[in-house]
Amino acid sequence: LRRLGAAAPRRALAAPAGITMPTSEVRRRKREEKRERERALEKERKLGKAEGGAGGAAVGSHGHSHSHGAHAHGTHGGAEEEKAKSEADMTPEERAAKRAADAAKCEALKQEGNDLHKAGSGSEALEKYEAALQLALRLNDAVAAGTLASNMSAVLLQLGQWDASLQFALQAMQWRPLWAKPYYRLGEALRFRGMWGRAKGCYEESLKHNPDDKHVLKKMQEMEELEALVTSTAHLSVRTPIIGAVLGVIAMAGLAVVDARLASPTLNNPVIVVFLAVVFALVGGGIGFVVRHFAAEARVRRLEPPANEWSKERGLEPPFTDGATTALRGE
Repeated sequence: LRRLGAAAPRRALAAPAGITMPTSEVRRRKREEKRERERALEKERKLGKAEGGAGGAAVGSHGHSHSHGAHAHGTHGGAEEEKAKSEADMTPEERAAKRAADAAKCEALKQEGNDLHKAGSGSEALEKYEAALQLALRLNDAVAAGTLASNMSAVLLQLGQWDASLQFALQAMQWRPLWAKPYYRLGEALRFRGMWGRAKGCYEESLKHNPDDKHVLKKMQEMEELEALVTSTAHLSVRTPIIGAVLGVIAMAGLAVVDARLASPTLNNPVIVVFLAVVFALVGGGIGFVVRHFAAEARVRRLEPPANEWSKERGLEPPFTDGATTALRGE
């Protein structure tokens, strides 16, 4: 009341510093200031009567004011009061209508996110999904929340944010533990991080809830092949150079046998024979290292996640945090 009735008019009508106003002007200003305060007080009284009319507080002696206040509330303050009204103060019908409106808005936001995701606008799709998720949590709708978290996991995966994708997949799994999709999302996040064994377990769990999903079955078979490649490549990194050295020694031994059968053998000196055997072993081992390198590179290309345009645009690289790629290359 002080803000509306006194302070504002005084600030508005104050004379500039260093200027002395005539007495008549001062009196006129005071009259205007008084009228401003009276108008502000009258406005406050009308607002109070309007609120009383909307809440049913005004009675017989204020009947006219009550009807006027109710009309003012309907035309000016209805939206604000409806917004401020808590759900606890609503009637069952109002609560049902509000929940239905929130559910419809949640579904609309989810559909907008789906459309943006298909159009390639991942960041904008995330914003829509997040807004829809907040509504779903407010509605205590675990099914909608799980679906939205799963969608966010898929978008984050394509954006190259592997850890965030994994976290939303776990959230979706908590909200919808009997749904196959969160387990598949989690498996994808683990696969992109190079954790193929754990990814395979998630695919298996997804198939328990949806055995007819051929796409997930194919993914699980790929994980089995990758695990076999990991094992064979690990053996390759140690075994191939040794095999090359052994083959070099065998080649030298064969050469010595052939030379001994000649009419004029040239490898009569044992020291030369041993020296040549060492040389052949080193050459064979070197060839083995070269073969291992190219074989490991070919297999690692199969083990790395598929390229996606989201990561290429942002210059992102798959973060193999468990060192799987380094181990496969034998480094």
